[in-house]
Amino acid sequence: MPNQKFRATQRLVANSSMDIAVTAQLATSRDLISERLRTERVVAFVPVDHPVAHKKNLKLRDLATETLIIRGGTGIAGTTEKALRQFEKQGLDIKIGLRCEDPMAVKAAVRQRMGWGWGLRTQLRPKLMTASLKFSQFAI
Repeated sequence: MPNQKFRATQRLVANSSMDIAVTAQLATSRDLISERLRTERVVAFVPVDHPVAHKKNLKLRDLATETLIIRGGTGIAGTTEKALRQFEKQGLDIKIGLRCEDPMAVKAAVRQRMGWGWGLRTQLRPKLMTASLKFSQFAI
């Protein structure tokens, strides 16, 4: 569904029904020009008692053998899709254990030790972060 909304938004701008759109992705249409406004920071999170929770410089390889809990259904797009492609390019075979409807559900699954999670720092605001999870930034 998110990809359908993005394509629909691009069509609205391309046919002049909209003057401008702010989206999470750069335009893919050759009829449009897009500019990156900001870069999102991605954070990985695990329960505080997880073996990697106290590593100072957490690397994606440290979590590669663990089950990943992500947001979205089978038609995921955007940042999640980009990250999964990059993991694959790095030779990492990331095992997706569960897809959740929203960031809160991902965090709940991680708290239940079903795997590790990752998300955009802006979606995991400090008020949503708790003492039960350890967060570490990494780049995609």
